[in-house]
Amino acid sequence: MAEDTGTKELVHEAKDKEVSVVESATKLFTGERKLFQDFDFRCFFLIGDRETLARRIDHRCAQMLLRGLLLEVANLLLDQKLALGTSPARAIGYRQAIDYLLRQDAQENDIDAFKAFFNDFTTASRNYAASQMKWYRKDKQFLWLKTQFDEASLQMLEQSVERVLHLSGDEYILERELPAQNQLRQENVQQGKKMKFHSLDAKLFLDLKLPELISDVDTCTAKLRNSGCDQSNIKG
Repeated sequence: MAEDTGTKELVHEAKDKEVSVVESATKLFTGERKLFQDFDFRCFFLIGDRETLARRIDHRCAQMLLRGLLLEVANLLLDQKLALGTSPARAIGYRQAIDYLLRQDAQENDIDAFKAFFNDFTTASRNYAASQMKWYRKDKQFLWLKTQFDEASLQMLEQSVERVLHLSGDEYILERELPAQNQLRQENVQQGKKMKFHSLDAKLFLDLKLPELISDVDTCTAKLRNSGCDQSNIKG
């Protein structure tokens, strides 16, 4: 059979490009970041009051449940599209939902079990946010900007970002080293110490319409049990 010279050249070209990409990635992740030395990065971390943020996270978790998170997880389990030990199954929200839906000796209309699940879900979400704040407190490349995430604060935030973007490179570095930056980080630490007293707002359970939600969950749990789906047979 005659050799297709054009195809051969394309294959070699593709391999050369692949090697080039791998070499570039290797340099990037081994500390050789010369590729970015000519760029002027302005990095921002938006920070608000820790208690206010915790309330927003709790509310977001409740919204995820109202939009069908538990039904979504149940259907994925029934369709054998979500296996334990996989990254999706370990994700915050999915992990707690799986434990709740496949709990042993599940009883109908078990409000206490639901509240325990919701507490685990919101706690894991808040802890993840706390770990992000801890990471950004250590990274001095980021300029911290305080906000309350309301309309007035966001307008002021936009003005602050616009001002920083017009600073020279040296001025931006000085801005990051201002005492106010360290003060914001210290305030964040001190607020974090008070978070152990945080409790869920009882109004959230009213917003969740527990009787209807738990009735739907009971239906999902029964389907999973009848299908023979449990923690032992959905491992990846």
